[in-house]
Amino acid sequence: MRAFLALVTASLLVTPATAQTTPLPTTRMKPTTVAAFKNGLAFFICQGQAETSQGAGYLTHIPPAALGTLWVAPTQADLTLDELLATEIPAGQITEVRPVASTSDLLRANLGKRVSLTLDNGKELSGVVRAFGPGPAAPLYLETGEGSGKTYLVFREQDVKQVVFYDLPASRLEVPRLPEGMGSGKQPVLRFRAKGASGPVMLSMGYLRGGFGWTPAYRIVLEDDKTAAIAMQAVVINDAEDLEQAEVFFVVGFPNFTFARVVSPLSLQQSLASFLSSLTSRQVGENENVMSNAIMVQRPAGYRPRPDADDDSAIGGAIEGAAQSEEDLFLYGRQNVTLAKGERAAYQVFSGRVSYEHLYEWEATDTPPVVTYRPRPTPKDPTEPVWHVIRLSNTLKLPWTTAPALVLSGQQPLAQEILDYTPAGAVTNLRLTVATDIRTQRQEQEVKRENDAVTINRTTYSVVTVQGTLKLRNYKSKDVQMVVRREVAGEVLTTTPNAKVERTTEAIQTVNPTSKLTWEFPLKAGEEVTLTYRYKVLVS
Repeated sequence: MRAFLALVTASLLVTPATAQTTPLPTTRMKPTTVAAFKNGLAFFICQGQAETSQGAGYLTHIPPAALGTLWVAPTQADLTLDELLATEIPAGQITEVRPVASTSDLLRANLGKRVSLTLDNGKELSGVVRAFGPGPAAPLYLETGEGSGKTYLVFREQDVKQVVFYDLPASRLEVPRLPEGMGSGKQPVLRFRAKGASGPVMLSMGYLRGGFGWTPAYRIVLEDDKTAAIAMQAVVINDAEDLEQAEVFFVVGFPNFTFARVVSPLSLQQSLASFLSSLTSRQVGENENVMSNAIMVQRPAGYRPRPDADDDSAIGGAIEGAAQSEEDLFLYGRQNVTLAKGERAAYQVFSGRVSYEHLYEWEATDTPPVVTYRPRPTPKDPTEPVWHVIRLSNTLKLPWTTAPALVLSGQQPLAQEILDYTPAGAVTNLRLTVATDIRTQRQEQEVKRENDAVTINRTTYSVVTVQGTLKLRNYKSKDVQMVVRREVAGEVLTTTPNAKVERTTEAIQTVNPTSKLTWEFPLKAGEEVTLTYRYKVLVS
């Protein structure tokens, strides 16, 4: 019986070695930091200890990185990466090294070492661990005796109750690892060669890829007539890869990545012809929707620098995690994020209290004439909408990115509107609803005409003087603060009461300048106010 066991064991020991290629130690990098943009791009930083043989090792994690953004480097200062090769190897050669987690792992990690075993039935055996057989039963082969008396005992590894080693045992085990979703075939890998490495190497990998993004949302609660509580949450969409206890930064700014949609050749996802084609058809710029990260070139409506922006006594707020500025980007930080691929999550980023005021805005503006002038008829319904808005002062020490904002008064929802990008120390206006209790009327009429009065570039123009009237009546039972804006094509002559007049660069190539008039004043309950303005316009 012992001879039979020895014969079977010898066959099992020899056959795998002659039928299989030597396994290759591979390492999967773990994401530790992610900087996420709102357009679905994210920059990942992964780290992991890679096993090497003569300075070479394999990484099984090849992300669909954007061209020019995939970088791998040892974290040790005395090591340099000499080569990074994207290739494929048979899936059966893929292994991974992990800590032992059971008695079975301990025995497998210490093949060839002498042990004393205590079985479940109380029997004690001594010998050298030689092999594990294939199959779910996982038989254990223990060599006992010496010379001609050498025998091989076979029993199940789960029958081992206790193990005693005569030498210091290994605590890490190299096991086969079949890539997720692969039954056989070849596995893409990155082979690296670290110059100066003589053992395990700690590597860092960075890359930009799609499939991971975030979108912000605000909740604004009006606590009284002057103070509002504001909170921002980040809704994260992960279609990229698993995160475990990672640090995630939500980035505010303009994501200028020219080759973001061109996949790196190192990802082994396309032929040379496809790669060259993607270079010629790449999308330059990533500002693809209204919720993009772009900090608008023009200041948001209602923007005014706050005079006391450096006053530490201003109303502040608490930030849930790190927040920092990097050049023209701002990053909200969140630590210990665990999020699997395919999952979504919402995280509170910051909260605080800010000051605000109620305003009522009338935009009495239409498309101005360019060359010819036609008096504007009085509308059938003379009332135009007046919007009730709140002017929020960003007294927090971090900017507000463009996002939808839900406004509540206690538990009662008032409105949802887009909150524009607002730097720290600035103000912004947020629309609530139409104020139906404030009625408006406007009218324009020609009061003077000088025919063929001006010649410009051989073209003769008549000068028409126009008188405009804006009327407002407050049917509310309380006083309100009004802001009225009017845009005209022509040179403003007079306003009553005095308005702020700005000449813009709109339609600058025409002979008539574009002028914007702004009045801001209190309107008492039941009061009616008339605003007048006069301007001249050149008509051909």
